[in-house]
Amino acid sequence: MDVNEAILTRRTHKQFDASTLSRETIVELLELAIWAPNHRITEPWRFAVVGGESRQSMIEACHEAFDAMAKPGDERMMAKLAAKKNKFARRIGDAGVVLAISYVGNDSDPIQDREDYAATACAVQNIQLGATARGLVSQWSTSQVFYGERMRAFFGQAEAETLVAVLFIGRPLRPLPERRQRSTEPRTRWL
Repeated sequence: MDVNEAILTRRTHKQFDASTLSRETIVELLELAIWAPNHRITEPWRFAVVGGESRQSMIEACHEAFDAMAKPGDERMMAKLAAKKNKFARRIGDAGVVLAISYVGNDSDPIQDREDYAATACAVQNIQLGATARGLVSQWSTSQVFYGERMRAFFGQAEAETLVAVLFIGRPLRPLPERRQRSTEPRTRWL
């Protein structure tokens, strides 16, 4: 698959067939990630790979993080959190691998910090395109549940790290729908 086809066929997909990915495939995807453009070669990205038995630990950590968001007495919120617990438990359990991708921030240089965030976002996209080229699908999550201290501890993030994405990758449970045609015209200014 060429890069154009990978870009045009990449999809956000949230249902996986529960088969695991080989370590070799995961390493290949991570190696694609670090080819992202990176001003000053700071290599700010950090990866936490969740697979195998660590999935159950991640589910438990997510449940604890959701519980920390709860407001006792707010039944509507409690019902929403219970549904989210189930949704994330299923997604974590079914994905071939879960990657937490963060970057090391630069508080002393806001421009470099912004460039490092952008480089890490590009690394995430490289992983997604590499996954697509291998017949895999992915979902880039920025759910609030992943940003609290409980999940930071689970992912082993250093204090200077900021999460950019939790990426669920796997084989699709069912065929992917066609993507709608897009146009750049309403979003482009020709100068």
